[in-house]
Amino acid sequence: MIKTIHGLKIISPMGKSACGKTSFCLDLKERFGDIIHIVKSKTTRAERVEDPNDKESHVFCTEDDFNPDTTIAVYHSPKGYISWTDESCFEKDKINIYTIDPVAFRDEMNPYCKDNGIELIGFYLGVSEAVRKRRHVQREGNLKDYSREDHLALHHLDKIKNVVVIDAGGTRKATLVQVEDLMEGLIDEMCNNNRK
Repeated sequence: MIKTIHGLKIISPMGKSACGKTSFCLDLKERFGDIIHIVKSKTTRAERVEDPNDKESHVFCTEDDFNPDTTIAVYHSPKGYISWTDESCFEKDKINIYTIDPVAFRDEMNPYCKDNGIELIGFYLGVSEAVRKRRHVQREGNLKDYSREDHLALHHLDKIKNVVVIDAGGTRKATLVQVEDLMEGLIDEMCNNNRK
């Protein structure tokens, strides 16, 4: 299990679909370079072929690959697929960017990380429903599968202190600027720890 990686640092972008989570992860990687590791969740859902970034954040598996005894966090979608992570998804000497849903962050990752000396910070990317609808149409071509996605809403994180809410309704650059100081602090801390 991941508790063998004491001192691990994890940043968890969260939010509803079309809020820009994958773009945010790629922008962090581009801005901060090799110190960033984008965690690829394992999933049994089909690849979103219309989304060129989907392969950047997921490893596509079968249900036979899922082992509940070795998972760290798991999401059972109402649409019938499973998404999960295990220790092989993370890297010790990097800041791990792990996209997760708010309920799994609150109920699984947050307590697990607190119990095992793992630093975890959540970034909730908030956008209006109008912006989400526009982005959904750009990605899917229609609103057929659009939903309000209450299971991914911010209210699930109301009492969680290690979550920063980010306005992700503007440009990608404006979203990234909101977290640069915090990221630079984490990187400085990691570099200082590596020198010891």
